[in-house]
Amino acid sequence: MSAGAAACNALGNLSAGQALGRGVKPVTLWTIGFVTMAVCAVIAFGIAPLVAEEWRFGLRYGAVIGFSAVGGLIPSTAISQQMALAPAPDTVSTSLGLGQQFNALGQFAGPVAVAFLVQNAGGWHATWWVTVSFAVVGLLASWWLGFAHRTGPTLSSGRG
Repeated sequence: MSAGAAACNALGNLSAGQALGRGVKPVTLWTIGFVTMAVCAVIAFGIAPLVAEEWRFGLRYGAVIGFSAVGGLIPSTAISQQMALAPAPDTVSTSLGLGQQFNALGQFAGPVAVAFLVQNAGGWHATWWVTVSFAVVGLLASWWLGFAHRTGPTLSSGRG
């Protein structure tokens, strides 16, 4: 079952590339990704425990699939924007490296934060707060980057 969630994440990554190629704005993809991840986390860990036992697994697994699939929009979009928002052509590799470091930090810190919360709360019921908090930070950062991209210099034109 977790392989299905992982496969859905790959589909989200590929879909982001297609959407960007068709002219969808990165901030739109980020907004869809972060909002969907927040909503799915609330469903999986905040609402699913409250529903009847016979519906719980399906609701939770559907939310996890949605979380994974739509969450896949975020990394591909981020990588494309790291190249576009690099301060100068000779800083693209540094920008990508820095982005990879922040990605690795998130991949490390996220599960640790959730594990800490699960341990101290005595269960998974409050973990959606971690995802929603990170999603809000991601939304704010993506909106700021969307604004910076419209008003600042770009590699292709020298001016936003």
